[in-house]
This record gives sequence, structure tokens and C-alpha cells, in this order.
Amino acid sequence: MRLSKTVGGQLSAMSPTRDSQGARCVKRPGLLEALNMLDAGEADVLVCASLSRLARSVVDLGNMMAKAEKAGWDLIVLDFGVDTTTPSGRLVMNVMASVSQFESGIIGERAAMTHKQRKAQAKRAGQNPILDDAIRHRVAAMRAAGGTQQGIADILNAKKVPTANGAAGIAPR
Repeated sequence: MRLSKTVGGQLSAMSPTRDSQGARCVKRPGLLEALNMLDAGEADVLVCASLSRLARSVVDLGNMMAKAEKAGWDLIVLDFGVDTTTPSGRLVMNVMASVSQFESGIIGERAAMTHKQRKAQAKRAGQNPILDDAIRHRVAAMRAAGGTQQGIADILNAKKVPTANGAAGIAPR
């Protein structure tokens, strides 16, 4: 096995960083970087700590496995100890992907049910706000009055309003 350079203490082509939770590869720069390294021949194996970090559906995994086979690189998933270089490894990978997709669906259903129940009880669903209520209402009022994100950030920065994590400045998204 030929391994690639390390980035931030990790073998970047072997272990993509924790990307956002988006389902599409384009929203997952760590995985894209690793796939680009494989395509460029800088590595010949993609080792992933968890199947759930690699593919979000059976279709995604099937596409990834087909890409690996066609391009001549290997795929190893550590949480299941699966090596797709063998027919039995590919079978186990597909079964585990189906189970993983099922589990993800169950979690989604439970979360949706909980949100629905909390909404019916007039309770907040999801994470508690990290910004102070006064600042949140102030920002909402400025937006309702037509303020831009940059304009609001500039005003709050000029007044030295700290960010939710205590930083000195606010940058718009």
C-alpha cells in the first residue's frame, strides 16, 4: 500500500476529515481532497474510519465502490473491518451500507417525531440558541428593517458586541 502525505497529523488520502453533514460529496471537502489524491495517483487506497463518514446511502457507496474498481484503488472501512479488495468484502460492505442507511432513516424519523411533539407543546425543537436573546432580537429587527448581513456585522462590531463564542468580531456568512 502506498500512502500519501500527512495533513494536520492525518493521512489525508486515507482518512478524510470530518466534513459537514451534507449528503453530497461536493459539500465534503475532506472527502473530495482524498478522492482527488486517489485520482492523481498520489495514493492507492482510501481508508475510512467509519462507513457513515464515507457514504450516506447504498447508492452513494455503490458509486464509490464502482469508482474505486474502475480507477484501480482500494477501499477499506475500519469500523466494520471490511476490505473491498475481495468479493466477500464487497458483499459485506453492501450489506453494512444497507444497515447503515436503515439506521440513518430510523434516526431521522425519531428526530422528526421529537420535533413535531415539541412543536405541538410550543417548545423549541433543536439546539438552544447560542446568542443572547437581546442580540438575536436586535439582529432580527435590523434584518426586518432591511439591513444587510454585512451592515449588521459592521454595526455590531463597531459597538464591540461579542460573538456567541466570545470573539471580538462578527463576520457575515
